[in-house]
Amino acid sequence: MRYLGLVLTTIFFLLCIRTNAQQFGFIGGASLNKMSAPWTRKSSGENKYILGQHIGINFSVPFYNKFSFEPALIYSNKGSEFIQNDLNNHFISNIKIHYIEIPLLFKMGFDIGKFNVFGNAGPYLGQGISGKIKTEYFNFEEPVIRTHNIDWNNKSFNRMDIGMSYGLGAVSYTHLT
Repeated sequence: MRYLGLVLTTIFFLLCIRTNAQQFGFIGGASLNKMSAPWTRKSSGENKYILGQHIGINFSVPFYNKFSFEPALIYSNKGSEFIQNDLNNHFISNIKIHYIEIPLLFKMGFDIGKFNVFGNAGPYLGQGISGKIKTEYFNFEEPVIRTHNIDWNNKSFNRMDIGMSYGLGAVSYTHLT
């Protein structure tokens, strides 16, 4: 599962061939993620970003010259890493959650030379499908590592994710031959 996002992203880039009437396409890329919880805000530890991936399919609906509406269906992984390292504690918690998301993006693009440069933004709705928490700490100077699945019923994590999505990108007009 660790390399699934990388493999799917590579396949996406290999399949990126632009056609004149493209209405359906693939979407993929990387994202920076950081989660916040009440216990992380009260602690002296550091809440760090982690790298996530997303891949999916989208449908482009042009509605005015350089503008389009692009709903999509995306698999993404998100998470965070919390580190507390002081005289009394050494604690690392790594959280990874897998989502199915439906972004509703509005896209605006410009032609610059052989590229179409674009930006997009809009709301998204996500549903958590699975996740793991890996915790490492020291117990009397011996490391203890625990891994467990996220329990959606204990209310520590929201299965539903709602937010804003935005991005930048470029498409080359050169074709693979």
